[in-house]
Amino acid sequence: MIGRHLRAIGRSFASAYASNLQYRVEFLLYMSAGLIPIFMLFAWRSLADAGYTGDVDRTWFAAYFLFVFASRQLSPIWLIREMDRQVRLGQLSHHLLRPAPLYWRLIGHQLSDNAIRLPVILIIVPLGLFLFDAWPAVQGARLPLFLLSLLLAVLIHFHLELSIGLTAFWTDQSWAFEDFYTVAFYLLTGFTVPLTMFPETMQHVLSWLPWRYMFGLPVEFLMGEHAGAQLVGLIAGQILWLGLTAGTALLLWRRGLRRFTGAGA
Repeated sequence: MIGRHLRAIGRSFASAYASNLQYRVEFLLYMSAGLIPIFMLFAWRSLADAGYTGDVDRTWFAAYFLFVFASRQLSPIWLIREMDRQVRLGQLSHHLLRPAPLYWRLIGHQLSDNAIRLPVILIIVPLGLFLFDAWPAVQGARLPLFLLSLLLAVLIHFHLELSIGLTAFWTDQSWAFEDFYTVAFYLLTGFTVPLTMFPETMQHVLSWLPWRYMFGLPVEFLMGEHAGAQLVGLIAGQILWLGLTAGTALLLWRRGLRRFTGAGA
């Protein structure tokens, strides 16, 4: 069973990787959509220079947003519109006829995107840290923790989008939920505003929402934020939200297939 899933991931990876290389200019344009953290880097550095960020200095913001940029580039997930199209137009029928489950093929596509983006990340992030003299703000010993937390964050994001996309079994415009999700994503994940800059009460509220456990959190770990029981609690929160989102996606998939007619295929 595991071997079959791995083969499905491998074949999807190879197919998507070849396609992305063929349309590499278009792919680079897609990557440009993830440049918002770089713009925020300059904005927050200006605020730090003006004294509006308290004890947090400009080098911290440089390192933070460079790694948020890296995290976002490793999570190019567009499953809401993809699943909406597959269900609404009946294209899902073709996937259901294949021997490998669609879920594992989606994982393979995701990994192919990561493989192409990784060389760019490995150039831009170290170069940015050097240019902004931000290396001291990074806790290198926490790199394994950062990678673990980032993996959990990407999987939460993946299953959240998949769950929203699967509502297409019950509505003809599931992509309409994407606007709300995108706004929440930009504001509540640390993508544009470090969540440690929010008031303590707001941070407590965010701890009950899935967006708290996405892209800002792994970077916070890498920057030396959180320790002890608080750190363990945040990792446990990521695992809990991963279980909830993955379980929701599985439930919607199984119940949705009972309603699927393949109309438009």
